[in-house]
Amino acid sequence: MLQFIILFITLPFSIFKHEYSDTELLYFAETTFYKEDSYAKWKKPIKVELAGNYSIEDILIVQEIIKDIKPYLSVDMSLVKNQGNLKIHFDADTTRYNNRFETLKQNCPLGYMKPTISNKQIFNAAIYLHPALIYPKKHEVLRHELLHALGLLGHSNISFKQENMLANIIFKSLQHQQEVRYNKAIPLLDKLALYRLYHSRKSGLKRKNYQYLYVKVI
Repeated sequence: MLQFIILFITLPFSIFKHEYSDTELLYFAETTFYKEDSYAKWKKPIKVELAGNYSIEDILIVQEIIKDIKPYLSVDMSLVKNQGNLKIHFDADTTRYNNRFETLKQNCPLGYMKPTISNKQIFNAAIYLHPALIYPKKHEVLRHELLHALGLLGHSNISFKQENMLANIIFKSLQHQQEVRYNKAIPLLDKLALYRLYHSRKSGLKRKNYQYLYVKVI
């Protein structure tokens, strides 16, 4: 009996089935499909590397995020010192950061992500964080861009009651807003979207399958 219990608790997270609610399916559709039926995910191990002017705090936070999100993926994810395929750049000054972004002819954002995608597979990605950012905003932007790098490539203008990183949130109060802002964990809504992306048994995901759920407010 003891052997059975040990075996059960060490089985991978992917064996557990989750019955998705309409809200969770809607969020998945809004954030996963970035144009028509296009989506992308990693099929090889993700090796996260930090570059530039990063601190011990930055390292610890990235480690926490990897630990938090890794069980929801179908590929391994780890922090490495070099030869990473997902690089997080901590620029020391705004000039270098702005020069990288100026070709897009947009207002310079707090952070952005550039992936290499082919045949719905992400081969590598680079994240750039604005040098002026400080925590907790820096941590919020980091989580946001990491979710993009993992395959949640879209944004949504829909308002959700649940905490999330890529859409709007209906806050209950000012205190609730502050609690969400200082929460270091990846929201469950985002993790469930990643889990569905990486563990779907369908041969091809289609955005039209979720169109019936489109409403402005949940």
